[in-house]
Amino acid sequence: MSLSSYERMQQKLAYSKIKRYADQLQGITGVVIMDRQTIDTSWHEQMLRSIHRYEQRPAPTAVLPYPADADFAHIWVKSLLQEAGVQKVIQPVDDTFWLSMTIIDKDLFLNSLWEGQGNRDVTLMMFRPDRLIVFSDNEYELEYFHI
Repeated sequence: MSLSSYERMQQKLAYSKIKRYADQLQGITGVVIMDRQTIDTSWHEQMLRSIHRYEQRPAPTAVLPYPADADFAHIWVKSLLQEAGVQKVIQPVDDTFWLSMTIIDKDLFLNSLWEGQGNRDVTLMMFRPDRLIVFSDNEYELEYFHI
């Protein structure tokens, strides 16, 4: 199926936005911008929907109540990522494109990620075995899901 000129322009804009986002991230290597349609993420997407749905959602693995010190939150998230063995990940950033990357420095990665986003939301997907790590920053707490 061929795309209309409008759809191609929208796709180019989305790609450009993801490229700028990826360029500002630090502490990573091997960045690949992936077309979301090229990988099977149905399990991950099903788990994400269950997390973002407030009725019948899984219980968080851990919760950090607010107000939390920003430095403590950084250390907490970094230690949970290290404990989970997070390294090669896919980050769903956009409806069309996702980032595949290897995290080589979790401090730099988290600092650049949170500075660029303005919040502490993080969603990371891993394969072989399928895993999903989500940090959800809401008004009252920072929730951690490791599924």
